Amino acid sequence: MEPAYFECKFRDNVRKKTDEHLTIPLTEEALRILDKYKNKATKDGHVFDVISAQKLNDAVKEAAKAAGLNRIITEVYYIGTERKEVANEFCDIISNHDARRTFVSCSLAMGIPPETVMKCTGHKNYETMKPYIETATETVILEMEKWNKNQYRSKIMNLLDDVDEEFMKNLLSDLQIRLAKVN
Repeated sequence: MEPAYFECKFRDNVRKKTDEHLTIPLTEEALRILDKYKNKATKDGHVFDVISAQKLNDAVKEAAKAAGLNRIITEVYYIGTERKEVANEFCDIISNHDARRTFVSCSLAMGIPPETVMKCTGHKNYETMKPYIETATETVILEMEKWNKNQYRSKIMNLLDDVDEEFMKNLLSDLQIRLAKVN
């Protein structure tokens, strides 16, 4: 790859909260987007205009509306013992901070180690990152399937405890043939 490409691959940011440099590696898709707009850089050298957090949130809400992200989100909270419920369309309450939370949740669900995620987000420890973690129902279902797979494996092993060596050799041969067909 060209050296200029590598120059764009990592971007140093100074975090407002801690005044530290934070280096964030970009995905191939992010790099493609930057490359697409590289000839339209602003006068101060940014690929995109730097806008206020409020304008960014407004743009995110507008994009979410256009994408049809309008499922109802119900927030339940208590004032004293009185239960309150507020229902909003997702596109009305989404913010740019939701992307950060999504990045943390999805990265962990993909098996990326928490230490790596923390390096990207700038969290100092796991406890400060925990509020961002939301395990999606789909992720829970996929992870729980590991129990089923393990139970099948255990049942097979129990069945094989009492068979003779010749049966095991034949079974292994048959299994190898069947797996070769699948792959």
